[in-house]
Amino acid sequence: MLRTTNSQFRRVVRPGITLVELMVMAAVCLIIMAVLASVFQTGLDAMRQVRSAGEMMDQLRAAGEVMKRDLQAQHFSPEDGKPNQGVGLSDQWFNQAGWKAPQGGFFKIVSPPPFVEGIDSDGLQSTIATNHILHFTEVRPGGNYHNLYAATTSSGGLTSPSAEVAYFLISDSGRMTAPDSTGSSPQQLFLLVRRQRLVATLATDKASWPKDQDVICCWPGPNPPAAPAVYSMLDLKANVTGGRVGYAPLNTTTPINRVGDDILLTNVISFEIKPVWETTNATLAPRPFSALPSQIAPKGALDDPTLPGSTPGTKLYPNTTDGPYDNLNLIGGTFDTWSNPQIRVKGLHIRLRVYDPKMKAARQSTFVVSM
Repeated sequence: MLRTTNSQFRRVVRPGITLVELMVMAAVCLIIMAVLASVFQTGLDAMRQVRSAGEMMDQLRAAGEVMKRDLQAQHFSPEDGKPNQGVGLSDQWFNQAGWKAPQGGFFKIVSPPPFVEGIDSDGLQSTIATNHILHFTEVRPGGNYHNLYAATTSSGGLTSPSAEVAYFLISDSGRMTAPDSTGSSPQQLFLLVRRQRLVATLATDKASWPKDQDVICCWPGPNPPAAPAVYSMLDLKANVTGGRVGYAPLNTTTPINRVGDDILLTNVISFEIKPVWETTNATLAPRPFSALPSQIAPKGALDDPTLPGSTPGTKLYPNTTDGPYDNLNLIGGTFDTWSNPQIRVKGLHIRLRVYDPKMKAARQSTFVVSM
C-alpha cells in the first residue's frame, strides 16, 4: 500500500508589496513626472522667448529696410552746378554761404530734444522720442514696377517715380506697457506710420490726375490757389523769398482705412532721429551723444598736441566730423530745406524701440543711413 503525503501540494508563499510601499512608489513617480514637466515647460518658455525675440527683431529689421530704401533714394530734381546734381540730401551744401534751396522737392527733419529717462551703467543717457518726424520727397529711377510708386484712385490705378513720404508716430489709443518690477508707470504705445502720396512728374499728369488727397500730393498750399491742386516736383520748391510753394504741414491724424498710410510697426515706445551734419557756424556744431559744449573744439582743433594745428585741452570733438549725432535743438528742433538751415546733413542715426507684450520687455534697433 502506497502512502502519499501532501508536501507536493504545499503552497509556496511569495513576498508581496505592501500598501505603504505602493504609495511611496507612486509618490516618487509623481515627483519625477513633476520635475520632467517643469523642465519641459522651462524649455518651452525658453523657445517661446527666443521665437518672440526673433519675430520682434525681424519686424524691426523689415521696418528699417523700408526706411533705408526711402532715405537712400534721390530726393530732389537734378540741378546743374551742384555736387551730384543736388539729387541727394548730402548734396545740398547749406553750410556754404549763398547756397540755393532745391528747385524741386524738399526734406524736413523734426528732431527736438528727446525725453531723458535715466542714465545707464555706462554713463550714457537713455532717451525716448515720440514727436520726431521725417517728411520728404523721393524720386525713384522709374521703368519697371519696382521702381515706381503706385496708388489706386477714383479714376483707377496710377504710377509715378516721385512721391511725398513721411514717417511719424501716432498714439495707439488704450495700449500701454505693463508695469515692471521697478514700479515704473506704464508707458503709452504708438504706431509707426509711413505715409505716401504720389507726386506728378509731367504737366499732363497735373491736369489729368484726380485730386484724391489720400493718395495724391494735392494739399492746399499757403499761397493761392486755396483749392487742392495736384503738385509736381517743381511745385514743391522754395521761391526767391524763401516762402513755401505747394507744401502743407504734415497732418499726423490717425489713419483709418487710408490707402496711402501703412502701419510699419505696432507697440512702439520711441522713434528717435539724430542727424549728423557739418557747418561753418561754430554755434551750430553737433554735440556727440551727451557731450557738453565745453567738450566741443573749434573747427580744425584737435586733441593730440603732437599734430600740426592742434589745440591741447579737454575739448574732445571737432566742429565738423562724421562721428557725432545729435538732435536739432541748436537750429530750433527742425531741419527744412526751405528755410536755409545753415547745416549740411550727411547721415541719420535712427533708433526704434518697441514693446514685446508677450515677454513684457522692450527691444531696440539702431541703424545709421548715409544720405
